[in-house]
Amino acid sequence: MAFKYTYPAAVMMVGVLFGCTSESLQTSEGGSTSSTQSVSTSSKNHAPAIRSVKILPTAVSLDQQISVQADTFDPDADVVTYRYRWRVNGIVVPGETHSSFNAKTLKRGDRLSAEVTPYDGSTEGVPAVADAVVANTAPQVTQFLFEPTEVRVGDRVLLQVTGSDADEDPIDYRFRWWRNNSEVADGDVSELDTNGFAKGDTIVVEVTPSDPTSKGKSKISKPITILNSAPKIISVPPSKIEKGRFVYSVSAKDPDGDQLAYALEVAPPGMKIDKVTGRIEWPLTGKLVGNHKVRVTATDGEQAKAFQEFDLTFSAPVNSSRMTIPKNFRLNTRLVTPFAALVE
Repeated sequence: MAFKYTYPAAVMMVGVLFGCTSESLQTSEGGSTSSTQSVSTSSKNHAPAIRSVKILPTAVSLDQQISVQADTFDPDADVVTYRYRWRVNGIVVPGETHSSFNAKTLKRGDRLSAEVTPYDGSTEGVPAVADAVVANTAPQVTQFLFEPTEVRVGDRVLLQVTGSDADEDPIDYRFRWWRNNSEVADGDVSELDTNGFAKGDTIVVEVTPSDPTSKGKSKISKPITILNSAPKIISVPPSKIEKGRFVYSVSAKDPDGDQLAYALEVAPPGMKIDKVTGRIEWPLTGKLVGNHKVRVTATDGEQAKAFQEFDLTFSAPVNSSRMTIPKNFRLNTRLVTPFAALVE
C-alpha cells in the first residue's frame, strides 16, 4: 500500500524562513518519504562610510561656535558614533575630542582640521578630514553710555562706546543719529548738539564698528527723550530806588518756551510781585533799617524752578533817600528733580 505525505503550506513557509529545504523521496514500494536539508547562512558586518565632512561655519571666525559635521552611510543600518581629532597648523590639540572646538585657542590665519572616524559598534570606518582657515573676526559693540544721562535742550550729547575685536585690531566707529525718526547726522562724530531741539524729542543713535578688514554688526541705542528744562533768571536787581519805592522787573528765560509764573518765597512785609510779568514793587518807609532778604522764583508748568536771592541793606533811614544793594547776591537755578546748577 503506497502512502503520499504532503507538507502543509504553513510548514513549507517556516522552512523557507529558517533556511531549510524539503524534498520528496520515492520508496521502493512506490511511496514517498520526505527529508529536510539545512542550509547555513551567515551575515558579515560592513563598516560605516563617511560620504562628506565639513567644518562649520564655512567662514571660520573667533566669535562663533566651531563644529564639524559628517554625513555617514552604514550598509547594515547600525547606529554610528564618531571619534574626533582636531589639529591646528598640523599639530593635534590635546583634549579636543568632541564635535565642537574651542575657538579661544585660535588666531586669525590658523589652519584648522578635523579628523572624523565613524564607528558602528563593531567596526571603524575610514577617517575623513575637513580643513578650514581662520578668517578675520569682525569687531563688535559691547556697551553704550550717554553723557549726560538726562538730556535737555541745548546739551551736547556724548555717546561713550565700548567695543571688542577678537583679533585685537583697532576699531573705528560710524555714528548715525536720529531725531524723531529722522536722520540728522552721519559720520565719525560721537557727539550731537541739541540746540534747536524741543522738549519731548527722542534721540536714537546707530553705531557700526569696523576694523581694517571688515565691518561688524550695527547696534542701535534705546531712545532717550529730551526732558523739561528749568527756566533761568537773567535779570539783575537794581541798585537805586524810584520815588520811595523799590521796583524790580524780574526777567527769566525758559529753554522750552514754557509759560512762567513768578513768586516771592522770601520777602520783607509789603513787597509784592506780579506772577505773570515778574514786576516787584515795595513801598519804602522810615521804619526800614538793616538787611532784608529777598528770594524770587520763576516756575514753569512742570514745576521746574529758578530762583534768585539778594539782600537789601539800608545804611540810614529810607527818607534820607540813601539805599545800597550789595553786589554779592547770588543766582541759583535748580529743579524739583535732582538736577541743579549754580550760576554765580
